[in-house]
Amino acid sequence: GETDMKLRLAPKVVSELLSRCDFTDPTSDAVAAALPSMLQGVVLCEEPNDKVNDATAQLRLAGAEHVLVSEENMLLRGCQLRNTEWVLGLVLSTGHDTKVGYRSSKKQTSQKSGYSDMLVNRNLVKMIALLLPICLAGATAHAVLRAGLDSDDEPWYLPSEARGLGSWFLDVCTYFILSSSLIPISFYVTRNIIFTIVRYFVINDLTMYDEENDEPCRVKTMHLLEEIGQVSHIFSDKTGTLTSNRMEFRRAHFANSTFGCGDTAIAHSL
Repeated sequence: GETDMKLRLAPKVVSELLSRCDFTDPTSDAVAAALPSMLQGVVLCEEPNDKVNDATAQLRLAGAEHVLVSEENMLLRGCQLRNTEWVLGLVLSTGHDTKVGYRSSKKQTSQKSGYSDMLVNRNLVKMIALLLPICLAGATAHAVLRAGLDSDDEPWYLPSEARGLGSWFLDVCTYFILSSSLIPISFYVTRNIIFTIVRYFVINDLTMYDEENDEPCRVKTMHLLEEIGQVSHIFSDKTGTLTSNRMEFRRAHFANSTFGCGDTAIAHSL
């Protein structure tokens, strides 16, 4: 996503108290000794929630007026400081109780899968649905044939067995084992091997290597590699995602005068 600059301010009562102390070096022993005596009190905050744009709390300092604390006085986990060298803060939530952690733990993201994965799983269900009638028909036909034979007419290589529902169920299991090759279990293993090989080539592809950041292409979900070859059009309203938020002057035309001689990427490709 895009990053933007948000103004964050300290509560007025806290800034007034801290103005009495010299913070030229916030890591000095004098500051560390003065803070506990100056900031004595409690903070009453709301229960953990996932509302990153809303925060409600009350600051109760000893000898000072109680003030409300809003989202303008809070820094979320993962924030980075800009135009400010350091801040003094009080940790209210940690781990899964933070707003970002509460949101990630509350809503588990489903694993992404490609089109071929859904197609293979759908066909696998169809094959299993086709295998079951075959097993039932084979076991039923076997039971009918054995029932029509007398004890003297039974083949010598078939053991004598009691005829009934239990025998029919064993025949179903036998036909299922004999016909299990209809289900392509090895196909899943082969696909994973192919994805692993393709992942190696993508990571080591020099055309996708970022020289500026010295970083190769990252493959976080190798099952989505097949989707790359199926992309024909890209529709996006996030221009910064496609242009890296970098603008370079190419050419301008004012009053029959042209300034700049840079060609666009489209002109280079023609």
